[in-house]
Amino acid sequence: LVPQHHEVPRVATLSPDERSCVTADRKGRLRIWNVEGWPQWKNQESAGFQRSLDAHTQPITRIFFMPNGRTLASASLDGTIKFWETAGWSLRQTLNVGTPIYSIYCSHDGRWIAATCGDHTIRIFDSQTGKLHKTLVSREPRPTAISNPPIGDISFSPNDELLGVVGEDGTVSLWNWKNSELLGEIPGNTSTLAFSPSNQQLALSGVDGNIRLWQLSECLSAFRAKRLPQAERVLRGSLGRVNAIRYSPDGDRIITAGEDGLTRIFPATLTACLDQGHRQLARLETALPASSASRKTGASMSELMKKPQSRVATKQRVTTK
Repeated sequence: LVPQHHEVPRVATLSPDERSCVTADRKGRLRIWNVEGWPQWKNQESAGFQRSLDAHTQPITRIFFMPNGRTLASASLDGTIKFWETAGWSLRQTLNVGTPIYSIYCSHDGRWIAATCGDHTIRIFDSQTGKLHKTLVSREPRPTAISNPPIGDISFSPNDELLGVVGEDGTVSLWNWKNSELLGEIPGNTSTLAFSPSNQQLALSGVDGNIRLWQLSECLSAFRAKRLPQAERVLRGSLGRVNAIRYSPDGDRIITAGEDGLTRIFPATLTACLDQGHRQLARLETALPASSASRKTGASMSELMKKPQSRVATKQRVTTK
């Protein structure tokens, strides 16, 4: 997909039916690709470029498909969130937030959009009406701040009860967002987080490239007892900062995208670790630093999740350890 971009694509997402891929760059442009039939591609240029949209006036920070697959949401440093109808790629709605937006995430029921903003707030919007539902105020960062945006990655838990947020100093905050209650914090140098599909595990990764796995119940118990939770396991990851982390749909594997240009796959559950060891299962090498774990180049991520030993015949290749 890279040759068609005048600017390096910074984020990407795949449609739920795996037929379309959307990429975004620092110039505020969206590009839509038809990626159906990827096994027959002869090279990168075989991907079906469809169209380009001048979506934002500043860099796009996050894009994702809504659960219904019919709407794409994009967020930008220009302070807007835009919703696009995928049928004809027309603009359905624009939310003018008025401050740079660093990340957005949709609740699993599709009703709410959470946005991390440049004024140290977390704003919850109704996805249907666009109205602001709630504002959560983040604390000021600790003095030992790492080079994260004012508020970074954000994610709803699978049951939509919790909201996980990465702060500027790498501290992870867990919120009962419906009650505007900050449950507790996990200090560290975290840059990205993800909840497991089972709602039992929390995966954190950051500047050291390692993945730390936490039992969510242990975190909540520790918060209630006013003590720091302890990580269950640490998986040795990339050689540099991890920009994004996601679970496979069955929760057995974790995929990371790092600044070293590698997308890696690891076992997530204790059973998988016992069967396969605390080791990297596979990696997808790309020519550019990976900025989103949903990045789709050359091979289907769902296929890589199922078959980590497979090898991709393009500029990208999968290797196993």
